[in-house]
Amino acid sequence: MAGVVCGAGLAICCFSIPGFTAPGDAPSDDSAAAAAVRGAELNRKLPEIVPGKSTKAQVVALLGRPWRTVQYNDLDELEDEIWEYRGTDAQGPFRVHIEFDRQDVVHIAGKISDRGSGSDGTPARSAPSTPPR
Repeated sequence: MAGVVCGAGLAICCFSIPGFTAPGDAPSDDSAAAAAVRGAELNRKLPEIVPGKSTKAQVVALLGRPWRTVQYNDLDELEDEIWEYRGTDAQGPFRVHIEFDRQDVVHIAGKISDRGSGSDGTPARSAPSTPPR
């Protein structure tokens, strides 16, 4: 029984540390301000990313390191890699979603609202498709 009480005390202590925020918690003023600055920067720079032309190196130089990366694989073959960036603007929190092809060139780029379905985002721009051979 003492172990259960001790464990519960440790959990309460850990979750009451100042500055700790769990997913879904309201951000602090500092992080909200940083997200707004980041959002303005993303909104300003997103149009410079051109599907079919912009490379990973160019995206990093323009936007910095992504918030999250996802690599899709088809068995043993590497497929599209996705980079996401986070920001906030007057419409609320959003993500910038960028997909790269096998040659590390942007295939799709778009802004997606975190407000859920039916919310306004930007239409995704994609590289012209090439006919299958």
